[in-house]
Order: sequence, then structure tokens, then C-alpha cells
Amino acid sequence: MTKQKGTGQALDIATLPLSGVQLIEASAGTGKTWSITGLYLRWVLGIGTESLDVEQILVVTFTKAAVAELRGRIRSRLREALDVLEGKSEDEFLSSLLKSVDATIAIKRLLLALSCMDNAAIFTIHGFCKRLLGQYAFEAGISFDLDMQDNASELREQAVLDYWRQHAWQDTPVARLLTGQFVDVAQLQGQLAPLLSKADTPLTPTVTLEQALAANTALEQALERLKDAWLQYGEQASDVQYDAL
Repeated sequence: MTKQKGTGQALDIATLPLSGVQLIEASAGTGKTWSITGLYLRWVLGIGTESLDVEQILVVTFTKAAVAELRGRIRSRLREALDVLEGKSEDEFLSSLLKSVDATIAIKRLLLALSCMDNAAIFTIHGFCKRLLGQYAFEAGISFDLDMQDNASELREQAVLDYWRQHAWQDTPVARLLTGQFVDVAQLQGQLAPLLSKADTPLTPTVTLEQALAANTALEQALERLKDAWLQYGEQASDVQYDAL
């Protein structure tokens, strides 16, 4: 059951006040979309409120699929109301809702709303934010070319790949450190993915790059000394090992 938050009463969209803030709670399958289309119709026709054009009624949801469904369902509800007013169909709820309106004016508003549905302000949250920031970029002090991404994983992967291409092929301490720690770029991406996905988690390294490079250089030098020692004393060391066995 769809209820008005805090009242415990079933939601009646025909009488719900359309001014101020109204908080409604509803679980799955309780008629949320049906309620939204009814409230939308009331705003279009000015039933219990001032009538609004479709561009003035903001509907925000979560996914693009939900946007498409809402747009279609709202359009259908407006068409159903028009059919009732024109005597082409009967609907008990709509007939009760529309009994107080001036049919001639209501028909004109419904025809106008239907013709403008492609411009209806029905968005995903990301889509609405992008539109708002684009319209008020100057006032907000942001770039006019701002591009919002729903999923930044591809951008993160591209950044890691670019870094690998820039550094891994060079004969530098950074490149040797990079290729010494990671077999390929896929392994580097795998290590970074869980860290980069936590936007609010500060990435504080336990050592600085300079310290890591110094440690890697020391390791390289130690390996070189070990190789030199093996070339010089390896045969004797083998003989000692075999004698011990």
C-alpha cells in the first residue's frame, strides 16, 4: 500500500495537497507509477493547484529505462483523460477526478500537453544534474564543456593504460619499479580497481615514490652484485655444496 509518510493513511492522489512538501513511502508493486501519472494529470489540469505546462513539472527517477516507462505512462494517462472528457471512454477514477474541471479548457490543456511531451522534464538524477549544470555553468563557475559520467570505470581503466604506455617501455627507475611489481597492465588495473572505486577513501601511500625508487635501486644493485659474485665464485660454491652432500 502506498502511504503518506507519517500519517499511516493510504495515499489518495485525488485529494493530496500539491503545495509544500509531501513525502510518500511505498514498497514494490504498490502503484507508485500509477500515482505519479495521476498527480501529473492534476498539475497539467490545475486540479487543486495552479495548472502547469509539461516543461514546468519535474519528474526525476533513477534509470533511463524508468524515464522511458514514466514518459510513456504519463502520455497514456493524459490520453485516457482526454478520451474521458471527449466521451470516447469511461473510467471511474478519471471521471470522478475530472468532474470539477471545465471540459473545454481541460481538453485544450491536454492536447497541448500531449503535443509537448517530448519536451517534458522527465530525467534520471544524473541527466537532471547535467542539464542544470549546463544551464547555469556561468553562475556555478564550472566549465561549459562539463561532461558527467554515470560510470567512471572506463575512464579509470584508460588512465591506468595511459600511465603504463608512458612509463613501462622506458629504461628508467620508475619503469623498472613498475614492471618489477606488475606483470602487465591488467594486473596493475586489478590492484588499483578496489582502491579507485572508493571515492571517499583517501589514498595515502605508506612510502613515497622516492623511497620506493631508492629501495628498488638498492635491490637492483644487490642483484647485480649477486650475479657478479656468482660468475666469480659460483663454480666453487657448487663444489662446496656437492662436497657437503
